[in-house]
This record gives sequence, C-alpha cells and structure tokens, in this order.
Amino acid sequence: MVQQARKPMISEGWIEAKNGRFWKITDAGRKAAEKAGGKGAGGRK
Repeated sequence: MVQQARKPMISEGWIEAKNGRFWKITDAGRKAAEKAGGKGAGGRK
C-alpha cells in the first residue's frame, strides 16, 4: 500500500526515491505538506 502511494509522490517530485524502503522529502514536498495543513515534525496533538 505504501508503494502505491509512493510512486505518485515521486512522479510529482515531492519525495526522492532511495534504495529499498528509504526515501527523502524534497523542498517541494515539504511546502506541499505545510500548505495542506501538516503539523510538521511535531507530530500529532
């Protein structure tokens, strides 16, 4: 399920694919998450 969600995010440029189960959020992905109302590194409240 995660793989199915990861492929579109890679094609949009929001994350960079690493080897295996690792990936990195790009600056564009971080901005998209903040715009969508993400709480960032603080986690849930």
